[in-house]
Amino acid sequence: MINARSETVRDKPAFKNAIKRRRCLIPADGYTSGRRAAGGKRPFFIHRRDGRPFGLAALAETWIGPNGEELDTVAIITAPAGPDLAVLHHRVPVMIKPGDFERWLDCRAP
Repeated sequence: MINARSETVRDKPAFKNAIKRRRCLIPADGYTSGRRAAGGKRPFFIHRRDGRPFGLAALAETWIGPNGEELDTVAIITAPAGPDLAVLHHRVPVMIKPGDFERWLDCRAP
């Protein structure tokens, strides 16, 4: 799973431990989203107006396979899109501003 819905992340077995113990940030200056158009999807680059970087809220997990193999994974947390971005996609990554990085990464906080 590459995405985790913000509305259910605390309840889903795949994410409920990671949200408590393994929050992380994916540094980004933007992300792409597409809108269906004649002949396929038209890509758009979503970014801050000031061009500054931000962090995508994410969760890290190590999955253990049936033969004991380990796979490190990361899932980006998504939320419903606001009216301005809903024309491109119904969900968007949760963006964390630099001033909130420490708060997001503090797993002692609820």
